[in-house]
Amino acid sequence: MSIQKRLNELKPYVKGIRFAQELPVVDAVFNEKWSVTDTEGVKYNPSKKTAGYFMFYGENETVTFDDILDHVKTIIDTNIEIEKKRELLKSKVRDLQVFFENHTYEQLSTLKYSIDEVDTLVEETKPEPKVRKTIKKEEKNEKLTEEVVE
Repeated sequence: MSIQKRLNELKPYVKGIRFAQELPVVDAVFNEKWSVTDTEGVKYNPSKKTAGYFMFYGENETVTFDDILDHVKTIIDTNIEIEKKRELLKSKVRDLQVFFENHTYEQLSTLKYSIDEVDTLVEETKPEPKVRKTIKKEEKNEKLTEEVVE
């Protein structure tokens, strides 16, 4: 992907790219409430003068503009997702408030939630199983015997 396409994709957040002390730097402006992080290779400095303005840079010369822009895109995508979820939650809470106002306690006590994709959601959020090495009892005893003999 060309640099111009990449920068257009990150508008209006990315304000510029440059080199500072021979390291790539990306200047970006985010909503003040957004969560901003760094990684092992990409660091950031917030502006002391302008709220929401951040300077992202590579920790060393191996970090490229692509690495920094990938990180900035992750920050943008993550925070937009959080904002969408908050708006959806507010909407659902308003729906529930109206529903609760129009029904009795007895009716509400039987209320059940149905999520069409609950199985898919559970599978997507299920942690990866940890691979455990199982040692047969005989092998374990042999190893213990070998350790004691030595």
